[in-house]
Amino acid sequence: MDDFTTLRAQVLLSHTYLKIQGSLNEIKEKNPNRKDLIDSMEETLEHINECKIYWNQLEQEYRALRQNAYRLELVNLDLNTENKRLEAINKAINYE
Repeated sequence: MDDFTTLRAQVLLSHTYLKIQGSLNEIKEKNPNRKDLIDSMEETLEHINECKIYWNQLEQEYRALRQNAYRLELVNLDLNTENKRLEAINKAINYE
């Protein structure tokens, strides 16, 4: 998952929320007696809002894990370099 894909998903979710909210406001204004539709759309908005909150949490965790993976890659590179250096020293000692 790259940053563009993450951002795009977040924007699409927010856009969907706003579209439903706009439709809901229009229905409330023009057909306030359509309680069944209004209740259903309000519930959908709550669900989408929960998804947005969860998505933000997942994104934060993903970024933290990605940073940790990068840090571990650097540690691994350092350890590989140190290992090669020690192997060279060991090889030189064995030839003496």
